[in-house]
Amino acid sequence: MTAITVLCCGGDGAETLTQRSLQLCRQICRVSPFGGSAVAILNLMFETSSMTDHSKHRAEPRTAEELGIGQGAELPPEQRADTTNWTLAPFNRWSFQHVQHFTRTTRVPHAGNPSSLEENFQDLCQIPFQDYSGKPCTVAEMLTRTYTDGFLVLHQGKVITEQYFNGMNRSTLHLIMSCSKSITSAVAGIYIEAGVLDTSAQIMDYMPELSATGFAGATVQHALDMQVGVKFSEDYDDINGEWGDYELATGWRESTDYHGPADQISYARTLTEQEAEHGSVFHYQSILTNIVGCCLERAVGRRFTDLLAEHIWNPMGAEQDLVSVIDSAGNLSFEGGFNVCLRDFARFGLLIARNGVTRGPAIDSGDLVAGMP
Repeated sequence: MTAITVLCCGGDGAETLTQRSLQLCRQICRVSPFGGSAVAILNLMFETSSMTDHSKHRAEPRTAEELGIGQGAELPPEQRADTTNWTLAPFNRWSFQHVQHFTRTTRVPHAGNPSSLEENFQDLCQIPFQDYSGKPCTVAEMLTRTYTDGFLVLHQGKVITEQYFNGMNRSTLHLIMSCSKSITSAVAGIYIEAGVLDTSAQIMDYMPELSATGFAGATVQHALDMQVGVKFSEDYDDINGEWGDYELATGWRESTDYHGPADQISYARTLTEQEAEHGSVFHYQSILTNIVGCCLERAVGRRFTDLLAEHIWNPMGAEQDLVSVIDSAGNLSFEGGFNVCLRDFARFGLLIARNGVTRGPAIDSGDLVAGMP
């Protein structure tokens, strides 16, 4: 086996979902007739542990249409997805394919001449593997258990399976949550290798407005490695805690009870405490990727959307726009707000698996991965 690239996104429990995909990927390489080279598995899903319906006990999960969830005056208020609940189950069964209905967004335009993806479709549904708990599972069972909306496997540069569920189709732009970090880091890597973004520089060298915060003294590399000691709790279940306030500040949700900062940088300025020495401990904090994105824009002097279009989205031949959540100041949600179609997600995975080779001039692989932990 030469290389495996696994890209998957989820809500709560994303690490568990990644473990499942890794197990599956290893099993495909070990027991399937496709055997050997590079595999990219792209899985668009979300966790539904808090769903109030009991579809987890059904053979097939209920779709948003079956749940009666969406938008429209004809729907009862309790079934409508809105700006206060769209990130929560069960409303995200519908909303993760319709993010532009709920937030401010901006676009990265698709390529004028999209690249083609070779196809060699095979039936992978009954491939067995052990799930994260050690129990036997098949691909089909995994897709059902995880409420997957879209599933695509690339092998040796060819699409060998492509499946859509819950109303999703080839052109649907789906929220990819924290997989946005990989795209942000890939663009950052290009400018790190070019010597434009200095990873040894302190964050406040690029963002002096954070000099009186818990970010003071931390370097860009600390942020890339998520080893910044700023005090910030990313507890997704505590919608009334710091993470909940951050969602409100960055425009992900709305609340009439919130009167705090209205953009991500203003919110970052309120984080004045430091709970650990920078570089001493890994602490997953999505706010750090937003800091990296802002540092990148200031180092280059251009908007990230232009950089992504120039270096990745157009060269790889994207067939759809990338849409990103933005806050009231126009800052992108670099850490989790990108929305893409499944095939463009595959193209990005293939770009990494091929060490930056596109249909045109190659993007040096070192450039792409330099910003990735």
